[in-house]
Amino acid sequence: MPVFHRYSTSLCLLFSVLLNSIASTQAEEKQAGFRELKRFPAKEAHQAVAVDEDSFYAIASRGIARYQKSDGTLLKTWTGPKDSHIRHLNSGVIIDGELYCAHSNWPAAPLKNTVEIFDAKTLKHLETLKFP
Repeated sequence: MPVFHRYSTSLCLLFSVLLNSIASTQAEEKQAGFRELKRFPAKEAHQAVAVDEDSFYAIASRGIARYQKSDGTLLKTWTGPKDSHIRHLNSGVIIDGELYCAHSNWPAAPLKNTVEIFDAKTLKHLETLKFP
């Protein structure tokens, strides 16, 4: 058997073992799954939901609602002013007490994307980060 063939066969076997191991690990993780603890109606949740320790944030294209995580009580809302550049919020994450939302001017063209930053407690719009 040529040396190259022997090495390529060994590499293929090693690669197969590694892939099998990764697939097994992923299958075990998938079996762990998630368990739904509570479900709350949130009419604003058309685009995304973000969460922190105490609240969840339902995100619509031009609005955000903050709800109490324990019982679903509506705590605060924000709606983009009609003359605002905010047209299409489409995801969110809480980092250090601030809600970062991905934003685009969709369906307008050319597409312009920004990150919109809000105070997580008050929902006051703090800043717009533009992409170069």
